[in-house]
Amino acid sequence: INRTFDYLYEQSYHNEPDFKNPLALSHASRKLVTMVSANGASIAMRAILMGHYGRLCPFDTPQSAKIGLTNNIAVRAKIKDGIITTPYHPIVKKGGKYFVSSKIRYLTPKDEFKVKIGDILMIENEDSTVSVFDSPMINKIVQARVPSVDMDNSESVTAESIPSFELDYVNVFEDQTLSQSAALIPFIGANDGARITFACSMFRQAEGVFQSEKPYIYTGMYKWLADDMDYCIKAEYSGKVKKITTKSVIVDYDGVGEKEIPMKRSSFKTGNIILIENRKGEGESFKKGEVIADTMISRDGIFSPGVNVLVAYLPYYGYNNEDGIVITEKAAAKFTSFNLNRLSLSLGDYSKNKWHFKSYIKNGSYVNSGDAILRASSNNKKVKPKELRGRFGKSGILQSISREFEYIEDNIISYDELISGDKMAGRHGNKGVVTLVEKNSKAPSFYNGEIVDVILNPCGVPSRMNLGQLLEAHLGFVCYLLDLHIRSDSFNGATEDEIKELLQFCYDLANSEDVEDVLSEYEHLPEIIKDSARIRYDYIKTWEGCFYPDGTANLMNNRNGKPFVGRVVIGCAYFMKLAHEVEHKRTERGGVLEDATYGAVSKQPMKGSKRLGGQTIGEMEMWALAAHGASDTLIEALHDKSDNVYVRNAMKESVKEETEFEKEISYSMFSNHSSEIFRYLIEGMNGYIQSDVGTDLSLKSIMKEAHIGDEEENEEDEEVDSIVELIN
Repeated sequence: INRTFDYLYEQSYHNEPDFKNPLALSHASRKLVTMVSANGASIAMRAILMGHYGRLCPFDTPQSAKIGLTNNIAVRAKIKDGIITTPYHPIVKKGGKYFVSSKIRYLTPKDEFKVKIGDILMIENEDSTVSVFDSPMINKIVQARVPSVDMDNSESVTAESIPSFELDYVNVFEDQTLSQSAALIPFIGANDGARITFACSMFRQAEGVFQSEKPYIYTGMYKWLADDMDYCIKAEYSGKVKKITTKSVIVDYDGVGEKEIPMKRSSFKTGNIILIENRKGEGESFKKGEVIADTMISRDGIFSPGVNVLVAYLPYYGYNNEDGIVITEKAAAKFTSFNLNRLSLSLGDYSKNKWHFKSYIKNGSYVNSGDAILRASSNNKKVKPKELRGRFGKSGILQSISREFEYIEDNIISYDELISGDKMAGRHGNKGVVTLVEKNSKAPSFYNGEIVDVILNPCGVPSRMNLGQLLEAHLGFVCYLLDLHIRSDSFNGATEDEIKELLQFCYDLANSEDVEDVLSEYEHLPEIIKDSARIRYDYIKTWEGCFYPDGTANLMNNRNGKPFVGRVVIGCAYFMKLAHEVEHKRTERGGVLEDATYGAVSKQPMKGSKRLGGQTIGEMEMWALAAHGASDTLIEALHDKSDNVYVRNAMKESVKEETEFEKEISYSMFSNHSSEIFRYLIEGMNGYIQSDVGTDLSLKSIMKEAHIGDEEENEEDEEVDSIVELIN
């Protein structure tokens, strides 16, 4: 596994072009640009490739049939006169030297095909200690977009390598090609384009968790997003908190006076539950820009939809096969979320019947699956009373009951812990279903006793080429040890060499005797890192001999008390809980009493959780169950839950009268539908029924008359009996 990762690192980061170049949006798109540029006939394609730069995100599009049709605008773009424009810095000449102007000009696609545009990150200045705008440029070969030369004089551009002095413009922001969702992904240049598309969808599906944390590795978009949210209240001036209510915060700004700041409340119509947390109490002072109140999706002014977890890329007893995720109890407790569920009861035409309501459960009480919540009865004796009961995935605390003219709706708040079957995802399209919530005592651990939070399949990384998760994990592990939060923008983030150096720095701290001796060898590091090393030195020393400077470690298998064979890639990554919770997808089957719903034509269960739908079975499923000898399941699928109306009705009566169903009902009475399916299968296998079975519709009688291949009679009845016994 480690050799595989080393190979991927070597191929993806040393031998490929610079990933920090926004022109090279992904490995696939870079190949496409090269291919199209070499083909003089693909003029239209070249124009499409370059025309969307800085205007439409190439990744953030649905994964369904609308892929490429539904697009998202880039974060830095502006619409002017109905045309999407994107910003650039002009290149100006002063005193015989070339400078990057600090002015910004927004260009349309019509303007771009006439000029030469490069990347500001490729520009080198004579004096690197000052701003890029204050020092002259150095003439070097850079990749740029230039007008294409063709016979038709079309408005298209192509990619070429030219001297930097020939540039007319450079881009302003390294993330101006990305949408809001894509700009939330650190190390996006190391990911395949398809995985970025998945990651954008995952952000929209993230569920707010109660113990959310600010990510160790974040981009600038996390702060800008929190600044624009209604859920994060920041002080406009310095002052003092005067009063806090459930609806607002009243502050007294210095020199300005009192101001009431409304707090965004939860929307029960959409099912979102947001908990407001006050960071400043009544009477406390604050400075300009400080956070007064935020929520579980915003921590310290940073967008925080998930939790930082220690990860290990390790096959674990088959539980994390494919995209399966193994998580420990300690980490699972942090992913507890709140949901608002609705239960409704239709009353029909309210004007014709006068309904009377009786509540069984009060507001604030807990509702279990199957509990009767409310009963509605009518003065009209012909109309049966109706009851509203709790269902799977709809249990929780009863919050409110609303009564309309034609229906009743109950709002139930559920407190959902992370369980097997729930879906999780990282920020690089690395999504999966939780297959096991491992006990803390059995979870893999480091040699210092600290357990791993999440165990991922190492085979899922090279096959999907989203190596950004490895860079995030390694740099996140450095932040975990030093208790730092690092801003690493999408294309202008930490380099691989910087991450390697920081890992080596933490390794030296953990295995040294004096922190100052280590710091003397890393004098070029920022002071904030040195200060954190001094503060956290005692804790980092507990990791002595627990990890290696290449981002790997030897882990203990606490199931058998022995170490795992070989090193394991470890790190600290940011994971989110998605809205695909198994408790809200599990369907409770409509029972065999009056609430059972069956199709009038097919006599099979209705589909969908709203109609208490259940399982339907087809020909392939029927024969698969028979081949595996699952006789009880086959009988239940073909009769109790499906198309044998007689057996189903008899079961209803036996349940009502509390009699033993097996003693009174014989499964030998098969319905016409099952027999017809079997006869169709015989004919499909080039068989036939020798004679008419008459009124005996049992499967055994049909099999005795069935022949496959030739006209000779079947063998002894004993063989037929054995087959029927297998099916039954």
